[in-house]
Amino acid sequence: MCFHELRECLSCADAPFAWQTASVHPQTTVHVSGDCHRLQWGVVEWPQSIRLTGSLVGPATIRGACPLVQLAAGASIRDITFECTSGAAAIDVVSGRGGALVNVTAVHAAVFRAAHADGVDLEGFSASVSSNHRVIAAIGNGFGAFYVECLTNGAVAVQRLRASTARYGERCDVVDVGTLLGAFGATYETRFYHKNADNDVDTSVVDTLFTYTWQLALALFVVFGIVHEDYSAVRTITTQYS
Repeated sequence: MCFHELRECLSCADAPFAWQTASVHPQTTVHVSGDCHRLQWGVVEWPQSIRLTGSLVGPATIRGACPLVQLAAGASIRDITFECTSGAAAIDVVSGRGGALVNVTAVHAAVFRAAHADGVDLEGFSASVSSNHRVIAAIGNGFGAFYVECLTNGAVAVQRLRASTARYGERCDVVDVGTLLGAFGATYETRFYHKNADNDVDTSVVDTLFTYTWQLALALFVVFGIVHEDYSAVRTITTQYS
């Protein structure tokens, strides 16, 4: 259901994706509701993910296979809980420029992942988030000035923020693996960021890895987790720092 003049749509429990059957303005606000006749809290099952360019507003819980949202520049999410039936992160931040996550929670996964080989623009991005996972968020190869507030105690795994100014709330346990990974050298770091980077590293670089301490080896696994969405690796190293 959509009100095109108001640029507002409704995703409700009985018709979660009916709003997508119509042509929707990019800056549309999608209200998520447990009832299709009035706005109220409830659980709404999403059969697939969406690319969000406007706003997603609760309060409500969205359940499904994560990531459930691909966040584009300028998009925002407010008062939403994501219950992930699978997947590592509820939100995949494609571009965080000017975007915002306000009071967003994830269950059984991290809240967001902002990690891409070509970099992620996080200029002006802000997030106030929580999760029942040890790792609340993972950021890799991001750049820009941004702020992350952890509404519950948890880890934010960060790797190589190029030309960035990052601020974090007091409850965020920041694991800056970019500093640790730098010891491996630029050659390895460049190759790692290719899609099949784990297969692209030549023998000489692999041999070199064995000369470093166990802390740096664990840092490698964290970055692998950030780029390739294996959060078990991220959780391994955050345990070492807790």
